Amino acid sequence: MSSTTNVQSYLPYVFRPVYTWTGTNFTTTFNLSNIDTLSVRSAKFGVIYAGDISNNVFIGSNTGNSPADVGNCNASSNTAIGIAAAAAISGTSNSEFVGFQSGSAGKNILDSIVIGVSAALSNSNVSNSILIGTSNSAGLSNINNTICIGGNAGGRGTSNIYIGSSNGVGMTGSSNVLIGNGVNLSTIPGYTLVNGTPSPSFANASNLFMVGSSSNVLIAGNFANGIVSIGSTNTTGASLNGNPNLTNLTLDVSKCMRVQNGLSIGCDPGQEGYTFDSVGSFRVQDGYGQINLSNYFGLDGAAASNSVVNINSVNGGTMTLNVAGTTRASNAFISNQVSAAGYYSAQSGTAGVLVASNATLSIPLKNNGLVIATIYDSSSPAVSYSASFMVTNYTSNVAWTASNVMSNAALTFTVAVSNTNVVISNSTSGSVTFRYNVTFFPIG
Repeated sequence: MSSTTNVQSYLPYVFRPVYTWTGTNFTTTFNLSNIDTLSVRSAKFGVIYAGDISNNVFIGSNTGNSPADVGNCNASSNTAIGIAAAAAISGTSNSEFVGFQSGSAGKNILDSIVIGVSAALSNSNVSNSILIGTSNSAGLSNINNTICIGGNAGGRGTSNIYIGSSNGVGMTGSSNVLIGNGVNLSTIPGYTLVNGTPSPSFANASNLFMVGSSSNVLIAGNFANGIVSIGSTNTTGASLNGNPNLTNLTLDVSKCMRVQNGLSIGCDPGQEGYTFDSVGSFRVQDGYGQINLSNYFGLDGAAASNSVVNINSVNGGTMTLNVAGTTRASNAFISNQVSAAGYYSAQSGTAGVLVASNATLSIPLKNNGLVIATIYDSSSPAVSYSASFMVTNYTSNVAWTASNVMSNAALTFTVAVSNTNVVISNSTSGSVTFRYNVTFFPIG
């Protein structure tokens, strides 16, 4: 039988029996006090009230600071769970630490949550942040308003979001959002502008948005300038041609893009049932030829308010336009225009130009010069018109007389010549194909 001598001597100081009458019998409880260390094999509790004089709760072997050091380390209102969690912390308050060595030896960690083995180990100057994952942000300093989730992840800076294993390592900027495993300073692929300017360093980059896996960045963006890049990390204003003044760029696709349903540019999608709907001027170029649509091309003699489609070579070759069906024109139609120093000639081509009933086609002229016009109805070659005029515009708003309006004998079409246009009008009740040659010899 074991001795109870020592136990009896502790009763006035440690074990204080309290007898409570339950109505049928007495039950005994003990209040324990004046104990620094209590070792038991197992214990069962209903409610545990734990905390030191600075409102810290430390659960685990070697967790937090010893009661003797509480007043010297300036640590308050912290909760730590795990062996050596938040051990030897200082200047730290209102933070939670969960995991083996999480937050251990931390300094000035404020209003933050740290979860994971060795997460935020030996950190300093961390505030308003959430750090989750094994060795997350270990050894780093100066982290503010940051969310970092992932093993071995973490970077310095302010207002960053890093999600993924080893994400954000080496980053020091602010307001970055990186999503994916291994997206960090050592793996983010650089780029070179068209003008040969090499890629910048991402170490202190800010306002970046990247989604990918390691060096395979699928989408990159820049919160500052609103540019999104697909298949590249280039989010500068000079993405397309190296021009640093290019400020209107918002989307840069580094490779081919496929649109399966419809594409709308400058307008809302689904209008009039078009699968491709664009409002505005445009240019298409393959390095040899180009097609431009604009509201002004001076060489074509059009007014600034008119729309002109220009097809031309960009390297001295030729451009061919093949039309499988009929070419129709309700107003201006210039075909096979030939120009050289001293003249230009507009021709209908061998197929002619189909003009609807009571419709017209207009051939623009340059002021001051000799005009020679030959037109005939291809369905009746004998019905033709040929004349020459001296077009002058020395006086503005020249009023042309009726003699400058000609018609063929059969009255199937009329030709009106002014100081700006040669206008061919179809006077019949049906469509007519015209062939013509209008040559202008400008003066001055």
